[in-house]
Amino acid sequence: VTDGDGFFLYTPTAPVTHVFRANLGAGHVAEMAMPADEVAAILGVAAPEAAQPATAPAGPAAGQLAAASLTQEERQAIAEIVRTEMRPLRQEITAYRNHNDLQTILGGIGYIAGLFGLGFYLAARRRLAA
Repeated sequence: VTDGDGFFLYTPTAPVTHVFRANLGAGHVAEMAMPADEVAAILGVAAPEAAQPATAPAGPAAGQLAAASLTQEERQAIAEIVRTEMRPLRQEITAYRNHNDLQTILGGIGYIAGLFGLGFYLAARRRLAA
């Protein structure tokens, strides 16, 4: 479970392959596997013999191989920078969603009022014709 900024911290306890999944909604699920040898390197223990070498992931996950050489202070500094940069973007997205929700509600009320007006107009026209 993530915190308010969308981050989480997990400390492994055993040098086994870890698979992380993030359900992003609408059927979008991100998945990242951390091989047992990388977990063993983080824990500072020997890698298990049964661990098979994993292929290097393509794209953003490839940068995580270099992240193993970062110190804890560097990781915290990077996380704080990312958090600081993401906060205004999240606020803009939230404001945009709230604006569109209010706009949609007001538009729906306008359609309803227009349909009632059309109904009253047709009713008044029938009365005048009769």
